[in-house]
Amino acid sequence: MRDIKKLGDEPVYPIEVRRESTGELLHAASGLTKREAFAMAAMQGLCVHHDMLLANHDLVKEFGTSGIDKLQENKAVRLADALIAELNRTS
Repeated sequence: MRDIKKLGDEPVYPIEVRRESTGELLHAASGLTKREAFAMAAMQGLCVHHDMLLANHDLVKEFGTSGIDKLQENKAVRLADALIAELNRTS
């Protein structure tokens, strides 16, 4: 089983540009990691319901609006880590 952090650090869409005639690597780019891409997707889903959280006056009283934002940020990362762990477990 691979470490969650290491699996999550793998690039989502790695790019390698090679010289066709020799195969020489001319350029490599990694872009977003899997963990970043999964967290981004989770955050997009959480943002859709952000207004509903702010409408919950008990949550706003307890955490404040910036606290709710922080809760959502943490939740997105936890969801990304959980997805990576599950993918690692089933592969």
